[in-house]
Amino acid sequence: MKGFWIPIELMDLDISWTKRILLAEIGKLEMLDAGCVATNVHFAEQLKISRQAVSNALNSLENDGLIVLDNSKTVRNFGRKITIHENTVTIHESSLGEHKNVESKDNNTFNKTINTIEREEFVKVWNENAEVVGITKLRLLNDARYKKLQQRIKANENFLDDVVECLGKVSGSKFLQDGSWFGFDWLVANDTNYVKVLEGSYDNK
Repeated sequence: MKGFWIPIELMDLDISWTKRILLAEIGKLEMLDAGCVATNVHFAEQLKISRQAVSNALNSLENDGLIVLDNSKTVRNFGRKITIHENTVTIHESSLGEHKNVESKDNNTFNKTINTIEREEFVKVWNENAEVVGITKLRLLNDARYKKLQQRIKANENFLDDVVECLGKVSGSKFLQDGSWFGFDWLVANDTNYVKVLEGSYDNK
């Protein structure tokens, strides 16, 4: 059985259950070597809520002085570090049990050049999701493709998260599954193609 283990200290905080669960997840990921560097997509998937709801909850927790959001080493929405404020609660490693070794797919150490980080990280994320939904994987993110990707990210700082969401919608669209045109190049071609996917224009009717 899967679920969230919530320390008793969090039960005494006058906050919503969503925020308590977020704090519990953050405390768990803090025990990893890289600390908690999970993206909003990770939290949204774990809590079954929208990314906007996650963003609002994290900002509220930060404003209340319960967590610290460190974006000093963030690269294109990856690498943000979240820590529970030392005056909030103490989540001991011995209390984590089997959760100690649970890794978030977003918990990576970014110590390469920005250019390399973006290319390798994006190709990894794309191929992991592409394999699940059965579409073409990326073999090469060359300069021309990378330039298009940068243009989309410049126009929308959440573009990488939106791409993952687009790939998640493929399983619910026969049109996208059968279309040989659907892939990386089509998604990054302009600022409207991926939006159509997110809006459900190609979903099964």
